[in-house]
Amino acid sequence: MKKVYLDESGNTGGIAEKNGKFNIGQQDYFVYGGVITDESEEPLLLSQYSQFKLEHESLQDEKNEIKGNDLFKNEEMNNRALEDFISNYLDSRHFYVNIYDKYFYIATELVISILGFEFRDKNLAYFYEMVNSLLKYDGFLQIENLFLKATNINKSDLKERERALRTTLRQFRKLIRQDSQFKFLDSRIKKLIKDNQSISQISNSILYKGAYTQDRKISNLINLTALGELLVQLIKQGRIDENSSIILDPICSIDKVILSELETASLDVRISEGSHVDELIQYADNVVSVIYKSFSNIIKDFKNKGDSWTINTNNIWSLLVFSFVLSKIDCNNIKFTLSIDDWAFCLAIAKLQFGVSALEQNLNINQLVSVITQLLNSSLSEINESFWIEYQNSRNLIINNYNNMNYNILEDLNQLLN
Repeated sequence: MKKVYLDESGNTGGIAEKNGKFNIGQQDYFVYGGVITDESEEPLLLSQYSQFKLEHESLQDEKNEIKGNDLFKNEEMNNRALEDFISNYLDSRHFYVNIYDKYFYIATELVISILGFEFRDKNLAYFYEMVNSLLKYDGFLQIENLFLKATNINKSDLKERERALRTTLRQFRKLIRQDSQFKFLDSRIKKLIKDNQSISQISNSILYKGAYTQDRKISNLINLTALGELLVQLIKQGRIDENSSIILDPICSIDKVILSELETASLDVRISEGSHVDELIQYADNVVSVIYKSFSNIIKDFKNKGDSWTINTNNIWSLLVFSFVLSKIDCNNIKFTLSIDDWAFCLAIAKLQFGVSALEQNLNINQLVSVITQLLNSSLSEINESFWIEYQNSRNLIINNYNNMNYNILEDLNQLLN
């Protein structure tokens, strides 16, 4: 029997409202994932992880756990533990993760509300290229916030929800209607605003505060979406089935909601009693933390700088760690719920294989940083040229995959819930 131990890292949960603002400005990314094992293999994985904890006992907290965040503290013993964990305790068989961008998710929800799931499923490349362009737009975050506010109005106040949704759509039109690449989207929004029936349907279907439960504190429960997507991928890959057991790290405020939403799934989903009981939850914590930290350290810089981003002496350590992680886990074991640009960035870093060279040269990360820093000083333009070539190749690959993909959201839901 397959068992999956899952945890999350980064700012997960709902997209809560505080003082009239939503937290996606501070909560861009998170990682959901963990450890996949056969019941027969579980004792070996536990033994291996116990060995890691024993070798780095000085990093254990009062609960005798090593937290993933501690591996990234800029101290020698923490660096050694990080390198040991990536080198000897990650592989391409026992792990699967979902890297998630909240901005991207909300953007897709907004555009799907306008165009519909059927349009997206039949025009995947066009749809995601459109979302990719919107995310670069100055002012689009404001549109996302307006959309979220519309979703968070009490469902009983239908007129107010519909009024807020129309306000969002009108502001959206103002933002994009001068741009020819969004001519089709603009025309659809214009028609939608005048269509009372469609506005009512959207208003009744989009997420809102308390949508999963009567608890009004729970809002846009995005880690439930990430969990569902992760389980669908594992089912599609044949790595889990109806006999598999899914063990989730407890998040007290939403545990009952998650179990309720997945009640009809054929999988055995349960909440762990805690990482002190299920030690592989600790393993999962370290995995998702290492991926989240290494990813978030560089992706925000790339997103901010765009075409002017370069590999340099300031970001080389973070880049090497991320490359190292990708080379060990393998990109086939990562679901990139990211914009086309961010996803291509990850694939390009993986293809450059800086991390693999650490293994081949038997160098630790800090030694490799020194070697590559010297290389950067002499061959900076060549290294960055190689990155941008790989980036463009990866971008083309993603778009081609979208063009060739036969996707149907209803099939995914049926696989998970029937």
